[in-house]
Amino acid sequence: MAAHKLSILVEALGTAEANSKLRGVDRTISKVGADAGKGMRTAVSNLASVAAVGAGAAIGGLALVLKQGTDALREDAVAAAQTAAVIKSTGGAAGVTASQVGDLATKMAMLNGVDDNVIQNGENVLLTFTKIGRGIFPEVTQAAVDMSAALGTDMQSAVLQLGKALQDPATGMTALRRSGVSLTAQQQAQIKTLAKHNDLLGAQRLILAEVRREFSGVAAAQADADPGKRLAVAWEEFEKTLASGVLPVVQDLQRKLTALLADPSVQARAKAFASQAGDALQSAARFAEQIPWDKVESGLGKAAGFAGDLVRAFTSMPPEVQAALIGIAGINKLSGGAVAAVGGDLLKGWLKDTLGINAAVVNVRGGVVNGGAGIASKAAGALGAAGAGEAAAGTG
Repeated sequence: MAAHKLSILVEALGTAEANSKLRGVDRTISKVGADAGKGMRTAVSNLASVAAVGAGAAIGGLALVLKQGTDALREDAVAAAQTAAVIKSTGGAAGVTASQVGDLATKMAMLNGVDDNVIQNGENVLLTFTKIGRGIFPEVTQAAVDMSAALGTDMQSAVLQLGKALQDPATGMTALRRSGVSLTAQQQAQIKTLAKHNDLLGAQRLILAEVRREFSGVAAAQADADPGKRLAVAWEEFEKTLASGVLPVVQDLQRKLTALLADPSVQARAKAFASQAGDALQSAARFAEQIPWDKVESGLGKAAGFAGDLVRAFTSMPPEVQAALIGIAGINKLSGGAVAAVGGDLLKGWLKDTLGINAAVVNVRGGVVNGGAGIASKAAGALGAAGAGEAAAGTG
C-alpha cells in the first residue's frame, strides 16, 4: 500500500519535485531523531547527576548517623560505668544491678520522651541515697522524671529533693515544700510514727503517694502533646543500633593510636623533630637579622622612582612613538627575545639618530632601516612613512 502511494506521488509531482519532497521528509525525520537522541542523552545525564547527588547525600547522611550513634553509645558507656562505680561504692545498698538501672532508663525514656542518659544519670545520683531500696527505686525514678517535667527543672535537681526526703522521711519531708509538695499535719505525724517504728518503707511510700498526686503522668502527657519527644528518643536508639557494629572498630583504633603515641620511641622521634624545627626557626631568625633592611628599603625606593620616571617618559611621547615601541616589544616577545638580543645596539642608534622630538611632532629623518628584513623592515618603513607625512603636515 505504501509503495502505491509513493508511485502516485511521483507521477503527480514529477520525479525531481517528488525527490525534493522526499528529501525534505528525510531531513525532518533525521532532525526529529537527532532531537530525540539529544533529549534522551540529556535525560540520562540529568538522571545520572541526580543519582550522584542522591548517592552523595546518602553517604553523607549515613556518616552523620553513624557519628551521632557512636557518640550516643559512648555516653551510654560512660553512664553505665558511673552506675557500676556507684553500686560498688555503696555496696549495692539499693539492691539493683547496673543492667537493671540501664534497662529502666531505656524503658522510661520511650514512655516519657526523655533521653535515656538523662534518666540514668539521675538514677546514679539516686543510688547514692542508700536507704532507697529496690522496692521503690523505679517509682522514685518515675516521680523524679515527672517532677522535673512539671517544674521545668533538670532531672538531678528533682532526684536530690526526693532523695533527701526519702532518705530520712521524718526530717527530710520538709525539703519538698519548695517544690509545691505540702504534707498535712496528719500526714507528717503518720510519717514520724512510721519512722519511729522502723517502718521506713511505709513512710517513704506515704511521701511518694503525695508526690504522685501532684506530678504523676506529667512527662508522658507532655510527650503525648509533642510526638517529637518520643521520635527523638526512637531516632537515637536507631542511630545507636546502626553504630553498634562500628563503635568497637573505632575504639580499637583509638586504643592502638593511644599506644602508638605513648610509645617512647615515637616520643623520642617527635622530640627530635621539634628540636630540628626549633633550630631551623632560629637559623631563619639569624638570617633575617643579618639582612641590611635599611639598604633594601633604599633600593626599593630607588627602583620605584626609576619605574615612575620610565612611565612618565613613555606617556609623554607622541602616540606614534608609543605605538612603535609597543610594536617592537611585541615582536621581541613573539621571537623569544631574539630582536632584543640581535638588534639591541641597532635599536639604540636608530632611536638616537632617526627620532627627534620638536614641539610634540616626530621628525623622522630616515624611513628605511638598513639591513632590516621581513616584518621588522616593513614596520620600520611604515613608521618612516607615517613620520614623513607628519613632518610635511607640520611644515605646511
